[in-house]
Amino acid sequence: LQDGVFPLTREALAPIHTKTTLLIRLVEDLRQLALAEADALTLERTVLDVVPLVREVVAEFQANASARQITLSTEAPPALPLVVADRLRVVQVLANLLGNGLRHTPAGGIVTVRLGLTGPEAGVPAAVEDDMLVLAVHDSGPGIPPADLPNVFERFYRADKGRGRATDGSGSGLGLAIARSLIQAHGGTIGAANAPEGGAIFWFTLPLADNQTGFE
Repeated sequence: LQDGVFPLTREALAPIHTKTTLLIRLVEDLRQLALAEADALTLERTVLDVVPLVREVVAEFQANASARQITLSTEAPPALPLVVADRLRVVQVLANLLGNGLRHTPAGGIVTVRLGLTGPEAGVPAAVEDDMLVLAVHDSGPGIPPADLPNVFERFYRADKGRGRATDGSGSGLGLAIARSLIQAHGGTIGAANAPEGGAIFWFTLPLADNQTGFE
């Protein structure tokens, strides 16, 4: 464009803008991972009611789900206890898992966000720590190849040609790795599994407020 080989048009600038945006995202994602690995990731912990927060995030994805003809819903038992967590970081992790779930669910499918105090209540097929809140995203897509399950949270890992990243190249391939770092920084755990009835489940845990003292 500078040399006049190509005309300076919106059409010529569009792919440059797209690639620059992706590069900025990749650099920021790598920065977050570097901070996490150096134990320098800052969390603004507060006592948080996760249920309305989850409903807000799900509502933001409803238009996307409707456009893909996917049913998106939330399931939570009444009177769940509060957690200690960074609100924005929880939103970041949940948004990543929801985006992945919708991307890998075919038209007519279902994506459900479940909350509970134990694995079975939240739809998680494995036991998790006591005194933790569980958030799980269950989609009705094709699931994850068993051989790939142990690796889906590794940076740049591509399962099923992109289980952890967008197949159109719009993702950095670091979303799940960052999600793992953020949840571990909270003192929680994160995992993935295939549901017996089909589809994939991505879940993570957060510490209950009643068991936390002296946090900032």
